[in-house]
Amino acid sequence: MTTFKSKINTKIFIINGLPQSGKHTFVSKIGFHERNVTYINSNFPLVHIADNMGIDETLGLIHIQFMLKLKILWNKYNTEAYDRFISFIEEELHVRKDYKVSSVLFLEINNRKDINKTKLILSTLGVKANTILFRRDGVKYPQILSYYDLSDDYDVIVNNNKTVKDLERKALEFRRLFLNKTSKRHGTTIF
Repeated sequence: MTTFKSKINTKIFIINGLPQSGKHTFVSKIGFHERNVTYINSNFPLVHIADNMGIDETLGLIHIQFMLKLKILWNKYNTEAYDRFISFIEEELHVRKDYKVSSVLFLEINNRKDINKTKLILSTLGVKANTILFRRDGVKYPQILSYYDLSDDYDVIVNNNKTVKDLERKALEFRRLFLNKTSKRHGTTIF
């Protein structure tokens, strides 16, 4: 594990929310396609397994359920997927340590145990991570709810119950409040 002696000019946000709650859309409205904004899903090491089996996102709920079960089983017997995820984050931070402009990492992690573990690992690297929960009424997956941490114990809560335009407005407000150099937020912010 790397420890960064110089200050890293990267803000990290751990995001969580049920599928279709607006996480990816929100990040894309912030600037997902800009060089200095990256979105990393903790499931990425397992996606290749699912793809090789022909189970991709076009299958909707089947894909969501399969990925969740695969992740739970995989992590029950070993930590390889999570270890790869953390290694990827460390590589990203190493590349970014010399960035002159600030950068942002959005890490999608869906359960409290992994969220807390990741925050602890990042803190040992000298990096603080804030947490964001996405909520959307009507998006319910009872088969997978027990795996997700949907409590109020987050730095930011984004309620996504209106239009894409409204979510875009919230993303721009988030960018203004959290991503400018002087922003210092305390307590939970609800959009």
